[in-house]
Amino acid sequence: MEKLSYSLQNLNGVVFKENNGKINQVQSRAVKSGALSELVADFINAGFEVGKVQKGIIVRVPNEQLGSIVLGLDIQVKPLDYDFDSEIENEKNRLQEIADRKKKKKR
Repeated sequence: MEKLSYSLQNLNGVVFKENNGKINQVQSRAVKSGALSELVADFINAGFEVGKVQKGIIVRVPNEQLGSIVLGLDIQVKPLDYDFDSEIENEKNRLQEIADRKKKKKR
């Protein structure tokens, strides 16, 4: 993921225009498009077959049993007020609740 990593690191110095709590739509689309292009290049460099589809990219991953599986990947630029830490914590809590319910059912 060398190309994507380099591309994302370069976003640090970019000046973005703000519109209603979001990055300007033109700039947001450019960030998404650039990141997807670099992700495609990284997958191709790693030897994977990659294709562009309406909602992102698809990657064919070899599998001994099935021949291959296809992964669909897309990138979203979140609103500027998106709470990174809270979202991660909420997901951890949600998964813990699911695990706890499964334990109770087994008893």
